[in-house]
Amino acid sequence: MKKFRHYALLLFAVMAVSACSKDNDETNSTPKVEIEKVELNQTALNLNVGEEKTLTATVTPSDANQTVTWESSNETIATVKDGTVTGKTAGTATITATAKDGGKTATCKVEVTGLKAYNVGDYYPDADDSSTAVGVVFQTTNGGVHGKVISLDETTTQWSTVNNYLIIDDYNDGAANTKIIMEQAEAATKYPAAAWCVAKGTGWYLPAMGELEEFGRILRANVTTYNTKFTNAGGTAIGLAWEEDYYWTSNTDDSGGNSAISFYGGGGSMSTSGKDNCRVRACYVY
Repeated sequence: MKKFRHYALLLFAVMAVSACSKDNDETNSTPKVEIEKVELNQTALNLNVGEEKTLTATVTPSDANQTVTWESSNETIATVKDGTVTGKTAGTATITATAKDGGKTATCKVEVTGLKAYNVGDYYPDADDSSTAVGVVFQTTNGGVHGKVISLDETTTQWSTVNNYLIIDDYNDGAANTKIIMEQAEAATKYPAAAWCVAKGTGWYLPAMGELEEFGRILRANVTTYNTKFTNAGGTAIGLAWEEDYYWTSNTDDSGGNSAISFYGGGGSMSTSGKDNCRVRACYVY
């Protein structure tokens, strides 16, 4: 009998400790904060194909779990990862952010626009709008979706302010040539022609000889039309004097002499000291 009582007392003690532990767990556990709403920093986005923009989700109240999951209604048109939305093809999609706790949602409508197609002679970036133009298209590929632009404005400066020994020979890729020039020490002051082009913004460069030759052929076919396009947009007409109007290219010859081109008559080129002053036009690839 005493043995039975001993076991009963022991069982009672274990149950009491277990119940107490359970009560403590319930007392110490933090209840989930109920989510009131989820909001996005934008409810509509406009993207070009290939462009990215980031959405930010805010969960209310602020002490609630801020974790959300992201989903696109049509990943063929737009994808989303951690709030970063990428345009894929032209069309409309809806991006949804869902709170991990409670399932509250917020949405953003995404409109993806296909890349513009241009013709040679169009203004850029708005083909028919001189007021927004930064240049004129002179080369197109892929049906006009890609191509090259020559700047509306120009300057007159030196190719280099020091004796130049660079050998730069890509005949048709001024962007690659300009990258080499601007990688040199103190390039911004030593190579003012390339520096002026680069200072216009991302993507602008000092054109190669082949690029300016191509533009020259187009220009000479209708000088008045093109120079009128430049001046109507607030730019500068191309200089056509034989001796005065040479334009720097990003090319050098085998001895490091700097190459310039003239648009006069049938066109011509020369290799000269980079310390001479020549005209400069910038190019841009879209």
